[in-house]
Amino acid sequence: MASVHDLAAYLTSKFGVIGTMKLEKLVYYCQGWWVARNDSVLFPEPLEAWRMGPVCPDLYREHRRRNYVDAWPMGDASKLGDAERRHVDAVVDVYGAYSGFRLGDMTHEERPWNAAMAAGGLNTEIAISDMRAYFAEADRQASNFNR
Repeated sequence: MASVHDLAAYLTSKFGVIGTMKLEKLVYYCQGWWVARNDSVLFPEPLEAWRMGPVCPDLYREHRRRNYVDAWPMGDASKLGDAERRHVDAVVDVYGAYSGFRLGDMTHEERPWNAAMAAGGLNTEIAISDMRAYFAEADRQASNFNR
């Protein structure tokens, strides 16, 4: 299984330079849509509800005090399989044009971040089960809309 660092390495290779806030939110959306469609997680590291939206503390420790990164040497993008890369590419196609701040605002409107905040406040882990339920419902609604 790939790690969140491997995913970050893949994302930085796609963008070249990426804002750290945008990186964090794309990681969240990659995990959310993956768990909605698969019986496993994309990466095992937890995400937490922070003031500006979901954050992976394991990533944050590596980029704190930096607004942008242009590489992620802690990860290996080649550890993502073909299906995982196609999935990440699809998520980037949808969310990649948004700024990190806009993505953060979007997460504040979604159930997984709000449920974590309601359960324990800032720095509470976002439950995979909440992500799976929320994104699976969004997936069903999109499928019904496209019929």
